[in-house]
Amino acid sequence: MSGIFKVAQVIGPGNAVAAVSSQAPPATKFLEYGRWIAIGGAGLSIVLGTLATVLGRWITGPIVIAFGIPVAILEVPFPPIAKHMGIFNDYRWRALAYILIMIPTFFSIITFVAGIVLFAAACCYGYGAFKGEKGKPIVESGKEMANPAEDAKKGGKEVKKDSKQKQKALSSQGAAPGEYV
Repeated sequence: MSGIFKVAQVIGPGNAVAAVSSQAPPATKFLEYGRWIAIGGAGLSIVLGTLATVLGRWITGPIVIAFGIPVAILEVPFPPIAKHMGIFNDYRWRALAYILIMIPTFFSIITFVAGIVLFAAACCYGYGAFKGEKGKPIVESGKEMANPAEDAKKGGKEVKKDSKQKQKALSSQGAAPGEYV
């Protein structure tokens, strides 16, 4: 018998699912990794595209710069622009767009590194979308971006409040305090 089933037998059949699910591996964060890698790729595209232009790559340099700017706009959350992102809120399309955007970076040895970084971002987005990860929306139901610190404070208070209400309701129904049905 494996260790998970032994734990389930000791805890009891009613709590076996909780014991098994508590040992599940943590969720991956490939969409978050992809975002940070894409921000780096956008910065590299702009800097290396400028360098390529200065060094005489008059066609490749400006094209790489022109493709680096939309990547930066997609990745850095500007709420007024985020309302109009449309299809790029689906990370599969964003991965495909980055694969297409990275193609001109391979036409110059100077911008080659930016292409590799954008390819890594596309791989992270594609894998995260394939695994079913959900990204956080930049603009939620017409509101501006929420402050994560305020959300954490509110979330903690609401959880405590909900658990106290459940405990109060259960104790009035005859269940022991702290015992959830």
